[in-house]
Amino acid sequence: MIEIQVHPSDIRKKVRYYFFSSRQLKLMALGAVGLLIFFAWGILVAPQSYQHQVKKAKFRQELKYNQALTNTVQVLVGSLRSNAEALDANRRRLENLFYVFGVPLTSAGQGGVAFTPIPANLPSGRALPAWYDRVQEKLTLSEKLVEELEAREAFFRSITHAVPSVCPIPAGSFVVTSAFGYRINPFTGKQDFHQGLDFACPEGTPIWAAGDGTVTYAGRYPLSTSVAWWRYGNIVVIQHEKHFITIAAHLSSVAVRTGEKVKRWQKVGLTGNTGWSTRPHLHYEVRTNLAGENYAPIDPRIYILDLAWRDMDKILAQARSTQGSQFEPLPSTFRR
Repeated sequence: MIEIQVHPSDIRKKVRYYFFSSRQLKLMALGAVGLLIFFAWGILVAPQSYQHQVKKAKFRQELKYNQALTNTVQVLVGSLRSNAEALDANRRRLENLFYVFGVPLTSAGQGGVAFTPIPANLPSGRALPAWYDRVQEKLTLSEKLVEELEAREAFFRSITHAVPSVCPIPAGSFVVTSAFGYRINPFTGKQDFHQGLDFACPEGTPIWAAGDGTVTYAGRYPLSTSVAWWRYGNIVVIQHEKHFITIAAHLSSVAVRTGEKVKRWQKVGLTGNTGWSTRPHLHYEVRTNLAGENYAPIDPRIYILDLAWRDMDKILAQARSTQGSQFEPLPSTFRR
């Protein structure tokens, strides 16, 4: 037992007596130790808890920012895909035009830029801002290239008035029954080189000039001069400036005369079944001397720019592969 006396300064007040057993003293000591441990734990843990709360708030803020950035990037990626598709479509049209003029598409300025594939799952976290910048850069580049290609195409279209760049008969009035290239000849049953396109259509379908030019031959070519060209039946041959000649064959009637100047869309005759022909159709050839002195036939689909052809890349590749093939040379009367 321990006795503790408390004597007030005022002698008139009573003295206070406190008695503590050994058990009470032990409990008080344990309480003091526990209190000291609690304060020590608070001093150690409180800063860490504060830092945790700060990090948690910062994480929430960064998560919100990343979500907003992800939404922005998704919009940009969609716009980039759209621009990439527009760019590819323009590249195909421009390649078509360059091929018409015999200019190779080799430089980056002409051929455009190869876009890296866009992943289905966008990056997140710290990688997202860098991805955002790359998307913006590619988007800006693609938009500039689309504008450049459209401007170039418009320029080339303005100087192609003499190039045979339109379909010589109305769209929707024909079916292509024989394409350009090697085929089995329906008369001989042997493989030969088909120098143009066969458009099956009703007899009397109007035929027009595919570009400005001069008629160098109109009518039936004499059998005594050339059997091969006599088989073409009634023909209209047009020379388009210095580099192109078009031939329309198997006509039922001719609406122009030799030496006449014609404009694009001007009627030159009607489809028929004359010469070596199994049914009414138009045999149409485009010949060019861009690859050499002789006017060599080339797939007319490359030059027909007002219609969309399937597998244009394949057509261009096949056209290059058939260069140097055996073909019927043009009579001197077909050229000026």
